[in-house]
Amino acid sequence: MVELKPKKKYGGINMNKKRILAGLMVMVLIMTAFSACSKKETAKEILEKSVERSMEIKTSKQTFNMDISYDPGFTEEEMAGDPMTAGLVEMIDSMNISGEFASDVEAGSSSGNMLLDMKGMQFKLEVYVSGMGNIAVKMPMSEKYITVNSSGEVPGDEEMEEMKKFSQEIAASLIGSFSEENMAMESKSVELEDGKYDLKEITVTLDDSEAKALIKDLIPKIYANEAMRKSMEDNLKLQAEMEGKNVDGMDLDAEIDTMIEEAVSAFDEAEGVFAIDEFKMVFGIDGDYNTRTTDMSMAYSVADETTGKTIGMGFAIASEVYGIDE
Repeated sequence: MVELKPKKKYGGINMNKKRILAGLMVMVLIMTAFSACSKKETAKEILEKSVERSMEIKTSKQTFNMDISYDPGFTEEEMAGDPMTAGLVEMIDSMNISGEFASDVEAGSSSGNMLLDMKGMQFKLEVYVSGMGNIAVKMPMSEKYITVNSSGEVPGDEEMEEMKKFSQEIAASLIGSFSEENMAMESKSVELEDGKYDLKEITVTLDDSEAKALIKDLIPKIYANEAMRKSMEDNLKLQAEMEGKNVDGMDLDAEIDTMIEEAVSAFDEAEGVFAIDEFKMVFGIDGDYNTRTTDMSMAYSVADETTGKTIGMGFAIASEVYGIDE
């Protein structure tokens, strides 16, 4: 009698292995898909979305604080020998401007208070802006307001859209100049006027060459914008009228083109004698892409070839935005 031995089920084992491997592959693919969907946004992507969001904001409130520093390049002996100049330099070097404003984009209006502090000498101003250019300012120790009315017409919807487009173009150029090497991002919680927010704090630092390249890129773009050229036309007409010139015979486009050429040429000539010592911007952006906090530090110095002195000036500006669309 022949004993039949059961066959080893190699084929079945192989099929099980294939099923296990197939299952693992499916899991890997699912995990990869979820990983791609939840990929963290880059600092540049968040900044770009914050610009888009800023164009949608209708109303907001903002506090700001600006410190100014100034170094005329004088020695201590020179400062001591001219007390009046020394006092003026000290006032500018310690100047602080702070304030709070409320803005309504659709109405084209904003209002608020400003405090100018120059080494303890303080001036408080009330400022009201309406009609995109009509300004009323209440000066210290005065019961009356000083008004400045724009000579141009209130911008229409098309002009407002052009201004928004212009802002987007400038912001795009600005962000486009940033790279991973000069950007850093971290999470931060802050307490603002209207509550606590978790922000992505994005820090951008440009060196001298990067900052100068950015400025050279922005100059022609600023002058090429139609809204900017229109405002320049109004200023040129006003200046011509003040000088007694015939406005009707002016070629405004040619005048503006000449101004652009002169601006670019002046920057090229000055590039060798001035240095951008600091260019740093810090943006705090919330989960809805609102830019809630902004801190900017900028400083430059100019070498005077005739005196051999180096003059320096710096600005540190901090602002917070709250009450968005309330």
